Amino acid sequence: MRLLRVLLAVFRARWETRQRPLPPAIEWARTRYTQLLAADGSTLDALLRKVGLLQQDATHPLAGRMTALLELTSRLPWQLWYEPDPQTHDQRCWPQILAVLRAGMLLIVDLGYTNFSVFAQLTQAQVTFITRAKSNLVYQVETTLQRNSTVHDGLVWIGQGVGPLPRRVVSLLDQRT
Repeated sequence: MRLLRVLLAVFRARWETRQRPLPPAIEWARTRYTQLLAADGSTLDALLRKVGLLQQDATHPLAGRMTALLELTSRLPWQLWYEPDPQTHDQRCWPQILAVLRAGMLLIVDLGYTNFSVFAQLTQAQVTFITRAKSNLVYQVETTLQRNSTVHDGLVWIGQGVGPLPRRVVSLLDQRT
């Protein structure tokens, strides 16, 4: 882990000298949030197999699980956590993630991080988050902001256990088919 941290410092310094433009969506978000982050978790044996280091092995070595907060501007890890249990679910990392987030940040998470009580904590901490809605998400529409053949955008109430939370749900038609 020490070697990784040393290398990340080198990568960060190199990134800061680059003059490449950021994608328009990232540039737009950068002007509105103090930091742009994405949470991602990976089972290390699957990751090593994907990059080619374990392709010849017939069995998985069960190397553990890594969770990272990635900066969307540089695409470099900002925070890293290791869990030796490879069966650990993404949900187990929420305490570490919540401990480093600050008001004004934007956090993007995938479906594995869906947790309405944590979403309430993020809202309380003034951290904006984006995630995909689960296919079985139950919500009550409060206001429709836009509705046409490609976009459905509205304010809704979600959740039951922790009390309903006001959220914005945007559905986009994927036209790449």
